[in-house]
Amino acid sequence: MNNVDKIRNILIALGVPEKQELLKILHQALLQALNVYMWATPQKKT
Repeated sequence: MNNVDKIRNILIALGVPEKQELLKILHQALLQALNVYMWATPQKKT
């Protein structure tokens, strides 16, 4: 289990409505980071 899963599980466990928005923001940030990583990584596989 990585840190992202831990954070996500904590937010879900808290079950506070305000945390749901934070969870969405975290998810979007992760997708953004993944996109940047994929873009920055040389694509040697075709």
